[in-house]
Amino acid sequence: MTALLVFTQWLIGATFLLSALSKVGSATSLRLFAETLVQLRLFRAGRPSRVAAAAIGLVEALVAIVLVPLSTAVTRLGFLLAIGLLAAFSAVILRSLRRREQVACRCFGGSAPAAFSAVHLVRNTGLLAAAVTGALAAGQPSAPWEVWVIAALAGAICAFIISRLDDVVSLFKTA
Repeated sequence: MTALLVFTQWLIGATFLLSALSKVGSATSLRLFAETLVQLRLFRAGRPSRVAAAAIGLVEALVAIVLVPLSTAVTRLGFLLAIGLLAAFSAVILRSLRRREQVACRCFGGSAPAAFSAVHLVRNTGLLAAAVTGALAAGQPSAPWEVWVIAALAGAICAFIISRLDDVVSLFKTA
């Protein structure tokens, strides 16, 4: 695998894994994410929103699992799933911004996350570009193990930073 493919597999896989765990990792996080789906007017309160929240978290976990390098077809499927989810998430964020709704972004959990903003659209656009790049790079020849390790670490570190993006952005906001 080329370094670019390994980087995008780890970036997208770890990002989706962190997102999934933040949504379904506890009963409280699942309830909070379900409430966000209700606030976005995507699902009714109660069971429909809880089932949808759990399903979204499980599909995100599936993306992380299928991005494990098994075969070119499976890797491409993982990237295509990621592209579909990111496009849907971006559409929901854009709709919320156009309606001027103040809905908390619970993309990565948290008890007091920031409201959706253009920052979230920029984040998703970058992730979409990475997923498209990964899908196109799937099937490339192997890279030496040293390159693989560096690319994997870089992707995982970037995924962690992305998962904490609201915190990073708040550091640069004026009081």
